[in-house]
Amino acid sequence: NLASDLSYGQQKLLDFGMALMPEPEIVLLDEPMAGLNPTIIRSLVEHIHELNARGYTFFVIEHNMEVVMSLCRRIVVLSQGEKIAEGAPSEIHANPRVMDAYFGT
Repeated sequence: NLASDLSYGQQKLLDFGMALMPEPEIVLLDEPMAGLNPTIIRSLVEHIHELNARGYTFFVIEHNMEVVMSLCRRIVVLSQGEKIAEGAPSEIHANPRVMDAYFGT
């Protein structure tokens, strides 16, 4: 099959696989979960965890906070181009500036 015959989610998984082919030191993922269904998101998160355990480093730009919290050991949060927080997931989750910027609390 041609890549164009694949579903959107399958195409994103193919893109992910292609990014890993040259065995890069750092993999940049820009909104990797955008437009994916929950099943594919869970699968991709599992693959990223497995690859990280094998030594791959990932730099992830993502708006899905559940994914960010599960994938990242260190998080930098931007709001309107300004860094408003940096730290471990537990620190970010407890940060009032982050909660206000992203959840309107």
